[in-house]
Amino acid sequence: MRTLKTPVLLICLFSLLGCGESASGEGDGDRSYTKKPSQIGNFHGEWTGLVMNARLLRPVTLSLDNENGSVSGTLVLHDVEGTRTRLGEIDVDIPLVGEFDPALGLVSVTTESGNRLGELEIELMLADDNALVAMYRLGRRGARGSREAKGVLAAKRDRGALTHLVETVSALSNWRSQAVDGKCPRDLAEWLDSALELKSRGRPVADALLAFEDPGFEDAFGAPYETVAADALKQGSGLLRGACRPDDRRLGQQADQVSFMVADARTYQDYHLRRLETAVAALWVDDISATLADDVALSGRQLDLLEARWRDFGLARLGQELRSLDPLFAARRDVLGERERREQKLAMYDEYSERFDLLLALADADDTEGAQEKLDTYLRPAAEIYAAEASRPDEARFMLAWAHGIDSGSACPLSKASHCKSIAEDFEDRVEELADSFESELEQLADARLDKKDRSLEQLAAQVIFAAEMRSRYGDLLAVGDLEDAWEDVVDQRRNLQDRLDDTLLEELESRTTTTTLIAFETDYFGPGDLGERAMRDIDELLSERLAAEAPFRRLPAGDYLNAAVNGETARLIALDREYMQGLKPLLGLAAQSLSMIMPQEARTMRAEIDNLSAVHVTLGTFLLEYGTTYPDCLGANPARFEVLQGQTTVTRDRFGVEISRVKNWTTRDEYAVPQRLAAMFNQVWRSDFRTSDARFMDAALNDARLSSLVRSTQRAMAERACDSPEMMALEQGLIRYYRNVSARVGR
Repeated sequence: MRTLKTPVLLICLFSLLGCGESASGEGDGDRSYTKKPSQIGNFHGEWTGLVMNARLLRPVTLSLDNENGSVSGTLVLHDVEGTRTRLGEIDVDIPLVGEFDPALGLVSVTTESGNRLGELEIELMLADDNALVAMYRLGRRGARGSREAKGVLAAKRDRGALTHLVETVSALSNWRSQAVDGKCPRDLAEWLDSALELKSRGRPVADALLAFEDPGFEDAFGAPYETVAADALKQGSGLLRGACRPDDRRLGQQADQVSFMVADARTYQDYHLRRLETAVAALWVDDISATLADDVALSGRQLDLLEARWRDFGLARLGQELRSLDPLFAARRDVLGERERREQKLAMYDEYSERFDLLLALADADDTEGAQEKLDTYLRPAAEIYAAEASRPDEARFMLAWAHGIDSGSACPLSKASHCKSIAEDFEDRVEELADSFESELEQLADARLDKKDRSLEQLAAQVIFAAEMRSRYGDLLAVGDLEDAWEDVVDQRRNLQDRLDDTLLEELESRTTTTTLIAFETDYFGPGDLGERAMRDIDELLSERLAAEAPFRRLPAGDYLNAAVNGETARLIALDREYMQGLKPLLGLAAQSLSMIMPQEARTMRAEIDNLSAVHVTLGTFLLEYGTTYPDCLGANPARFEVLQGQTTVTRDRFGVEISRVKNWTTRDEYAVPQRLAAMFNQVWRSDFRTSDARFMDAALNDARLSSLVRSTQRAMAERACDSPEMMALEQGLIRYYRNVSARVGR
C-alpha cells in the first residue's frame, strides 16, 4: 500500500462518517463513563482514529481509564506498510498518564515511552462520542515544542470505516486521470454542469468542493462522497476528462480541473478533514457555551486553558470565533475577580486578626460573605490588644471617638450590639487612664511655653497659639479625667490675662480700622468662648458693631466659619477647617493609616480627602437640607425634590459570588426640596461626596460637639434671616464657592 505524501494532517471521525460496520457488538472492549450534567463530552475507555504525521496517514488507538480526573492508559501507533514514525514504536502499548477536566471536556496525557526524541503531550477535546486530538513534542525540561500530529478520534473502534478510508486514500495516491471516451452518462453530465456553475462564482476551489455535497453526486457516482469507492471516483474522473468534457475551450479547462479533484487523494482527505473537524468543533463549542452560561464552577486557570486550547486546535479556521463568547468570558472573569477579591479580603481578616484599627478599615461597609463571622471572632480580642498597647494621644482620641460613636447609635460592626457596647466601655476606661497620664505632659508643655509673670499682648497671643495647638493635639481628651483639670488651668490663665489686659485690648481694638485687622485682632488674642466672658463684653460688642456688615453671624456659636464664608476668606476657612474637624480627624486619619497597609490605592484617595477635610460639607449640607423647611416660599414654582435614604440591606450571593437576592430590612427615607438653582449642588453634595453619600458623615458630624455647633449656627442663621437677605445670599454663594475649592483640591 502506498500512502499520500502531503503536509496536511488527516483526521477521520468514524462515528460521523457513518460508513463501515457497527462496532457496538460484544467483545469490542469499549469502557464508557456516564455523562454527568457538568461534564462536556463522554469519557470513553477506547478511542480510535487516524492522524497525519510526517505526511503519513496513520491509524492510532488510545485506551484510557479515568479515576476522579486522573487518567492513565496506552497509545498504540498502528503499522502502515512497515513505515517508521517519530511518534514512537509501532504496535506497542505506550504508557500514558494525565488528567481529565470534565467541565471543559479536555483530556491531557503524556507518554512514558523513553523516546530519545522526547515524550509526547497528547490533548483531546471531547464532544459527545467524538474528539479532536493534537500531539506535541516535549523538550528535555518538559516545555511544549512543535506539534507532531493532529487528528480526530471516535469513541468506538470501526475497522470497516478505517479500512475504507485508508484504502481509498491509498488507491488515489499518485494516480493520474486518463480520458475515457464513449457516451457521457446523463447523471454525470448534470452533476458536472452543477460543479462548473459553482466554479464560476469566483472561488473555484472552495466552491467546487461544495459539489461533492450536491445530491446529484450520489446519482453520478453511485454513492455519497463519504463512502464512494475509489474505482468509481477514477471512472468518473476519466469520463469527465473524456466523454463528458465540454467542447468550449474555457469550460473544457474547468472540466479538467473538476476531473482532477474528483480522484485526487489530497482533495478527498482535505474535504473530510474540514468536515469532520468542523462537526466536532461545533459540538464542543455548543457544550462550552452552555457551560459558561450555566452555574458551573470554573477557575481562572480553566478559563485560561479554555482559551489556549481554542487556539491550539485552530477552531477559528473551523468557523468558531472565540470572540463570539466574549460576553460569557467577561461575565466569568468578573465573577472570578469578585471571588478573588472576596477571598483576598477574607484572608486579610485572618492576617490582621490582632489589629483593631485594620479590622475596622476592612469592615467599613463590607458585605463580603464570611466577613461578619471573621469580625465576630477577631474584633473584640483585637480591641483588648489595642487598648492595652495604646499610649499616644492620637490612639486615645481614636478610642474615644469610636466609643462615642457607638454610644450615639453608630452602626456596630459586630453581629451583637452588646459586644460593641462592651468594647466602648473598655475603651472609655482606657482613655480615662491615658488622660490622667497626659495631665503631666500638658503641664510640662505649659510650663515650658508660657510665662505666668508676663502680662503683655505678646504673651496673650502666645497663649492663644498654645491653646490651639493643644486642642489639635488632644481634642476631646481635654474634657476627660485629670487632663480636664490641667486644661482648665490653661484656659483660666489665658482669661485672667485677658481680664488684666482689658484696657490694653480696647486700645488695640480702637487702633484697628480695617476688616482684616479687626478679624486678626479677634483671632490673635481670643480663643473659643473667650469673648463670651463677662469681662470681655465691651470688646465683644465693639467688634460686633464694627464688623456688622462683614461678620453678620458673629454672635452665633460657629459664626466665625459662616462669616469667613460670607467674606470669601479661603485661608481663614482652611484654618477653621483644621479646628472644626479635629474631632473626626483621629477616627478618619487612623482609618486611612490602617487602610494604607491593605489597600494602598484606596488609602491614597482617602488620605487626600482627609488632608483637605472640611466643615463645609456639614455647613452646606445643612443649608441644603433645611432650605425647603425654612424657606418654603422661596422654592419657586418648580422646586427640585430629592430623597436621602439610609438603610440596612441583606445581600445573598451564590458560591461564585453572584448576587442572587437583596432584601431591605429597614430604610429611613427623608424628602427635601430646594430651588432649581441649587439642584445640581444638592445632588453633588448628597450623591457624589464619598463621605456624605449615605448620610454617615452627617451622622458623625451631628455627634461631634464642634461640628454640631456649626449645624445649629447654620440653622439659626437661616431662621433669623430671610432667604433673599444680603447676608443669606452672600452665605449661600460663599459656601458653594468654598465647596468647589475643596473639591478641586481633592480632585473631585
